[in-house]
Amino acid sequence: CGKTRRKTIAAKGKHYYDHESGSWINVVRGQKSFFRNLLDLLNTASLGKPARVERLRGFDDFLVWLSEARLIAAGDRRRILRRWNRGPEARRALARVLVLRRMLHAMAEGIRVHRAVPRSTIATIRDVLARMAGDWNLTATKTGFVLEFRLRFDYPDQLLGPIAQSACDLLCNRDWSRLKRCANPACGLYFYDSTRNRHRRWCSMKRCGNRMKVAAHRARQRGGSLQPDPLIMHTMLAGFGAGKPRPDRDARLRRAAQVFNL
Repeated sequence: CGKTRRKTIAAKGKHYYDHESGSWINVVRGQKSFFRNLLDLLNTASLGKPARVERLRGFDDFLVWLSEARLIAAGDRRRILRRWNRGPEARRALARVLVLRRMLHAMAEGIRVHRAVPRSTIATIRDVLARMAGDWNLTATKTGFVLEFRLRFDYPDQLLGPIAQSACDLLCNRDWSRLKRCANPACGLYFYDSTRNRHRRWCSMKRCGNRMKVAAHRARQRGGSLQPDPLIMHTMLAGFGAGKPRPDRDARLRRAAQVFNL
């Protein structure tokens, strides 16, 4: 049953843990969200105003992030920590991660303003991909075949491979116009707008959207003149007169429209 389940998950284009080999499997065909690992990495930086705390302050922090992103298994993280955590290789690997993140951040910002991807960034991604090691495997499933690549980490620099893969997924398979940053100046997190109308503005409505709307409302009150929030008023007026008549609701909407001259 467990073996069948693992194959089913693999066929959907996700990572899964292979208990026989003791490693995570990265399914190459059908990846639907691998590029989101790139956005998660960019969001570990000290973004926003004022800047948030840097999340990758040590090599072990980077390994924790890889594990949380399901890019390495917990067993692999422990083995890598025992082997490299205190050595100069780990420090060099972390430095390369931060340089790569800064380069990918510049690439993402360029994409947002319709600039071409720098050749130096492409060259760096190619260099990281060339260092990856592992074994290809073709697995038969009930619905067809799945091409798998089992990553192997012989030295710390190879841990950058999944990041380069996620960058390739963004460059090759995604709609660049949907790459956005949260409209909250204190946040600035990256996200991929998968909404149908492409009007998403916040990394999360609970985290930033509601806070910004409340702050804007209070600022308008302190200023002595109320100005309508276009998004809120559009939502209110869109339901005006729709469905079963409700005098209480319709009266409130009429008063709001009069106040804001709508």
